[in-house]
Amino acid sequence: MELHSLVKSGDVRERREPQERIMDWKRSKAGHLGEMTKIFRRLDEKLKDYHFKSEVMELSRCLKDQWARYCFLYNEIMSHLSDDSERLDESDRFNEKTREYERYSFLIEQFLTRAELQSGETIRSR
Repeated sequence: MELHSLVKSGDVRERREPQERIMDWKRSKAGHLGEMTKIFRRLDEKLKDYHFKSEVMELSRCLKDQWARYCFLYNEIMSHLSDDSERLDESDRFNEKTREYERYSFLIEQFLTRAELQSGETIRSR
């Protein structure tokens, strides 16, 4: 009888383990989202002045790194979720964050292009 209890207990633990991993991944994913939010806020300030070109370039690199980590975790979570409702919620959040990431990527690209043009004009005017 005791052996049966251990097997049952082991089975429950094995079934819960993927859920625990999913929760760990979700916590990590939330951390990366928090870091991206900080980067977005810093970009909002730095994108106002072309003198911050090097800082924007560094923030862009950090943003790409955080985005890659976020995407990896998203894919891990999606590959282990079985509940359709949870999968849909995750997918909706991912699509929302993708739009935000793409918006900032576009703003960075525009900023860097204009900064280059302005620095070229400054050099020519000297």
